[in-house]
Amino acid sequence: VSPAVDALRENVLEQGELIVELRVPGRYVSGYRKAKVKQTFDYATADVAVAIRAHRGVVREARIALGAAAGYPVRA
Repeated sequence: VSPAVDALRENVLEQGELIVELRVPGRYVSGYRKAKVKQTFDYATADVAVAIRAHRGVVREARIALGAAAGYPVRA
């Protein structure tokens, strides 16, 4: 679903469906960081996922998603 159609729903998952795997194209290098108040809590106070495509040390494309910034992941 396009963000222009519904910014809160950027997928086509049906009720009860769950994403169990995410594949990033091979040309990208990616990472994820999660900050928590305590290790005993499961929820993040902030988290970010980043995927970049670089050529000869120059970033050509970057994709950033922020979690815990709203009730749903936000593209930055």
